[in-house]
Amino acid sequence: MGPIGDNRIFQEALFAKRVFVRTAKKPKNTFETVFALANLFAIRITEGAEYAAENMIRIASRCLGENVPAAFYRGFPDSVRALSPDELLFDQLAHYTVTYGFGHFDRSGHSILEEEIPRLALRENAEPRDFRIVSPEEGEAILRTAYRDLLSSTRPLGRADYELVSAMIPLFPEEVPPVASRDTAVRLLLDTRDLRFAESIGLPDVMRLLEELWFVSYGGRRDLQNLSLKNRDRKFVSALLDLLFARENVDERSCFEKKKLWKGFLHSIHYQPKNARAAFFLARIRGKSNESVYSAFERALASGNPAEAASLLREGKSGSALLRRLDHLLSRAKSEAETEAILSLAGTGNPRVLLSLLFHYGAEDTDAARHFVFTRLGLLSVHTETAAERKKRRSRLPRETREEAERLIRANLARILRGRLGRVWIDPAMKKIAVPSLEGASSRGFGTLPAGSRLTLPAGKKVRAFVYWEKVDDIDLAVMGLGENGEEKEFSWRTMAGNQSEAVTYSGDQTAGYRGGSEFFDVKTDEFRALYPRIRYLVFTANVFSDALFSEAFVRAGYMMRDETDSGEIFEPKTVSSAFLIDSPSTFAYLFALDLEKREIVWLNLSRGGETHVAGDTGFSFLLEKFRAVEVFSLYDLVSLASAGVVSDPADADVVVSDDVGAFPGKDVIRSFDSEKISSLLDRR
Repeated sequence: MGPIGDNRIFQEALFAKRVFVRTAKKPKNTFETVFALANLFAIRITEGAEYAAENMIRIASRCLGENVPAAFYRGFPDSVRALSPDELLFDQLAHYTVTYGFGHFDRSGHSILEEEIPRLALRENAEPRDFRIVSPEEGEAILRTAYRDLLSSTRPLGRADYELVSAMIPLFPEEVPPVASRDTAVRLLLDTRDLRFAESIGLPDVMRLLEELWFVSYGGRRDLQNLSLKNRDRKFVSALLDLLFARENVDERSCFEKKKLWKGFLHSIHYQPKNARAAFFLARIRGKSNESVYSAFERALASGNPAEAASLLREGKSGSALLRRLDHLLSRAKSEAETEAILSLAGTGNPRVLLSLLFHYGAEDTDAARHFVFTRLGLLSVHTETAAERKKRRSRLPRETREEAERLIRANLARILRGRLGRVWIDPAMKKIAVPSLEGASSRGFGTLPAGSRLTLPAGKKVRAFVYWEKVDDIDLAVMGLGENGEEKEFSWRTMAGNQSEAVTYSGDQTAGYRGGSEFFDVKTDEFRALYPRIRYLVFTANVFSDALFSEAFVRAGYMMRDETDSGEIFEPKTVSSAFLIDSPSTFAYLFALDLEKREIVWLNLSRGGETHVAGDTGFSFLLEKFRAVEVFSLYDLVSLASAGVVSDPADADVVVSDDVGAFPGKDVIRSFDSEKISSLLDRR
């Protein structure tokens, strides 16, 4: 595999798993290196300390925030809190003028209204992070496992995970493992042009491939029906069609769901069929009849027979397709017998679909607007029900029906998952960790967790959120306050002049030096709760104010757990609880949230589609459902269902689920941040 310790992608993937790889030569200054890792980054080496090398300091520095500059508010936050609203506004305007008016990046700035303030000579307490130093062979084994687990996931991969997979593929040129996610297989097909990845897709997925190609290579500017492909792309897609039509089992019927698109696309590439099956398909696509399953489904519903419609979906598509329309069908059942008939058909072997429905039926059904959340092209998409759609809504179900559906789903989950693990010991803290669901819209880095996971806020600490950027003019960090009923209050560059306080402090742009800039927010939860009692949640966001995408810049975000009386250092690496790159092709991302009532951090890390450039220009109330995720189903619940038994002593377990790295030698360990392992557990057949 080569020197994996020299590859940035591999280094960062292993660092996120709390692993360093030792070098070939015996390093010098091991004691000093171990001391530096502990002193600078609160990294405690639990295994292999005799191999601690200086390059590990550089890796930790890069992964936690190497280039975060000295802020122009040198005494932040104390000197900033002392500024009046008028002074703060003037100070910000002056720095905006210098930065954007004159392009003046030659020296670090500071508040032009503050006096020289010496650094506080204080040391902050920080929770140690346990790391291991392993051999290159062990490092390779960890990466190989992650590689196979990522490819076995039925969910689309986020950009960092996909980057890792792409870096691993050339190392095994003869091996093309099966790819469970059709989205991932499509991306690999387009990037590698290796038709062996076509084994993981079917004929209907050609439209998915075209959409990805249209979005990435053609900038989303052309109509798929009239897409004028470059000659290289046309030849590739034609060869792919030939390969798919040569198979014994070709799912042609599903293609009729997008008949108009298929007809226009095949005409635009002047496709010439190579066999009788392809010729027959072209003739049917060009014909007038629509032979799709959904056409028959709609006809059965229109005739007042929802049980027949359910049966058509089950036989013609899958149990998953039926489950996605379960509300629609149950709301049209006219009798208890019809309800039971529909529910009896609603079985599936796909835990992902069952989990999605469990969150739906486990939530309270109200008259409020519903939110439909999904990922598309690696970005979060949200549709909030309009007033007109709410008025037409017919699928609200009686409580008894919802409870019966939830009972059925939990029973199916227990049946499908049982036995996927042996005996397990589970740390009770895993009841606060969510199950991965929207990983395709997430970034990966140190301290990241599945969206909806919760971490307890330590007493005597304040949260310092940060964002740092290069290669782009301006990134904005903002905080949105949410009440229990969805009411919102904005804390951002355009509102903080009048809201600065001991409870919430904002740094403003820190454009210190040519490399880029940064922003910080400090929140003291108790003071904030007292000042704004109607706000329960604080949602931290980052958005690109400039005309660019995150993926075109270098943007690192995260948070620190700082002592309320801190050291005076703006950026204290050892207090960084999470640091990750926002690398999505978007302009807006949800970072994390604070539940002020429970004193917990709620992990989000979701990049949203669209072109939002200001935090207050988009709704946030859909996140209330994500905040309740672990109440409905947690990692603890998942592992319990998948186990052959939950034991009370780790010594008796085959698998240990805990973040206590190094405490369980010889055991198979799953940690809260092992998203690909957890996903593999869900997707295992």
